[in-house]
Order: sequence, then C-alpha cells, then structure tokens
Amino acid sequence: MTHRSLVHRTGSARALAAMSLMALAACGGGGDDDRSGISDDTAQGYAADAATMPVTAGTALNAATTTLQTALTTTTAAAAKAAGSEDGTGAATQATTPTTTVPCALGGSVSWVASGLPLADLLNGRLDAGETYDITYSACATAVTGVVLDGAARLVVNAADASGLDLATTATALTATTPQGRFVLDGRWQHQLRVSTDAAGGTTRANRFATPLAVLTSTVNTRQARYELRDMDWTVADTFSSSGQPVARAHNGRLELFASTPRRPSATLRVATLGTLVIGSDGLAVSGGFSLVAGGDKWSVTYGATTVSIALDIGNDGSTERTWTLQRLVFHGEAG
Repeated sequence: MTHRSLVHRTGSARALAAMSLMALAACGGGGDDDRSGISDDTAQGYAADAATMPVTAGTALNAATTTLQTALTTTTAAAAKAAGSEDGTGAATQATTPTTTVPCALGGSVSWVASGLPLADLLNGRLDAGETYDITYSACATAVTGVVLDGAARLVVNAADASGLDLATTATALTATTPQGRFVLDGRWQHQLRVSTDAAGGTTRANRFATPLAVLTSTVNTRQARYELRDMDWTVADTFSSSGQPVARAHNGRLELFASTPRRPSATLRVATLGTLVIGSDGLAVSGGFSLVAGGDKWSVTYGATTVSIALDIGNDGSTERTWTLQRLVFHGEAG
C-alpha cells in the first residue's frame, strides 16, 4: 500500500466518523447530557398536580352526593313542609318540584329542587330511580367530606337498589375549598355508588366517577392553573365503623391529565394509581403511590411516613436514572 493510499483511506475514515457524530447529535444521542430528560423541578411539579387534581375532583364529586343524601335522610319532614302547606288531614298539598334549603353540619347550606316522580316519592328521604336533583351549595361544610362546597350540581338517578346507585352527575362551577386551595370543577360524569358491609358492621361506600372530559381550575397560594381530566375513571372509597364514624378514605384510578400552568410547560400526563392512595385528614394522600408518563419519560411516586419519593425513568425503558425525596407537604405545595 502506498503512502498516498493510506492518507486517502485515513481521511475518508475521519470524514465518516465526523458525519456519524453529527448524525448522532442531531438525533439527540451521545453523551450523558442526552439522557438528562425532564428536570427534577418540572417532574415533581407534574407529580404534585397528578396527586392533587384527580383526588380533589373525586373528593368534590363525592362530597356533592354525600351531602345531598345526608340532608335528605335528616330533613324529610322539612321537605314536606317546603313542598306545600298541610291540609286538614295533615297531608301536604301537591307539588311536583319541592324545594328545600337546609344548613350543612359545619356551616353554610345546601338547597335542591327535586323532580321526576310523584311528591310522596320525592319526599321519602332517599334517592330513587327517575328522580332529578338540581342542587346549590353555599359555603356548605361537612365533617365527613373535609371540603367546603359552593356552586351547583345536577344528579339524575338512573337506577337505585339496596346495594347502591347509578347516577348521571353534572358539575357547574362546583367549587371545593380545601386547606390546599380553591378548585372549580365543570363537567359530566357517570357515577356508580356501591355500598358494602363487613363482618364487624362497618360500611364502605365506593363511588366510581367516569368521564371522557371535564375541566378543573385551581388557585393554590394565589397561583392559578387549568387542567383537563380526560378519560377519567376514578373511585373514592369511604369506610365507616359500625357506629357511623369515618375510618378511612382511599382513591384509585387512572386518567390523562392535561396540565396548563404558567410554572411549567403544558403537558399531558398519563396517571395511574399503584394500588390505592390513602387520604389523610388534610385531604391529601398519605400512603400508596402512582405513576406518570409524559414526554417519553416515566416516573413513579411513593409515599412514606412523612416523605414522598420520586423515581425517574428517562425514556420509559424500564431503568431508573434519578431518585429523590421530598417532605410530603413540600411535595404537595408544588401543585398548581
């Protein structure tokens, strides 16, 4: 081989190598920096949104139904009087849409207009198939739900039996005020309530909410953000002792959460709980976990006793590139 041939081949190899490096850089490969993925701050912000928004939406919808049912069972006589004046036999005069306003346990009030069935059925203190309730909440606070409700909801009872209810629920500016902030919900849900009793006499109420699309706006520490709850299938389970005292609340489900907030780039987050999220007295998760997928990355969130751990899988290929831990309240403070 001549010296000229060697120089020619060496130059060609170098040119080919340079072209390969340029192509690799254009594709985002090569070097540790190309595996950096999403930043920790952005990842934990999205995770806090995923932990807060579906839980708050489920809690607000659950509170809307529970508040009405509680008011119905305790105010049957008041509803009869509100529906019409009594005649000489003690029976109320006929009305097709009885309207009732009653105080909530810890302040405020709930009002509703009932329609769809004869008066006697509307005033029997329970939800029956064929009934429609147009409800207005005014600073309504109850001990069981842990939120203060304002705004409106419509409940259409499609089916009812001893084991539960099938409802169509519509929220119109249904506002839940919690220790974390103010959340306004608009949308329609298929709502299934199933009631079960354990051997000790305790009761579990499992409320499943499903919707193709709903909107939630939030105000957290003066920060405002907007979220779309897409393909949401979410269950809120409340457990009570045999004496009716609340024992536990758990959430589980999945959805696509489109997050639009000035603090982070808008993104669609595929969220799924890992088992169940157990909710504490402050309305925030205290144990359990969930996963998120967004922008080609995946991360998992796990609750400890007082902390939250985040494991980031860059590229969603089954590996874990980064992990870190935050105090629970610091983590939830990242929402919005």
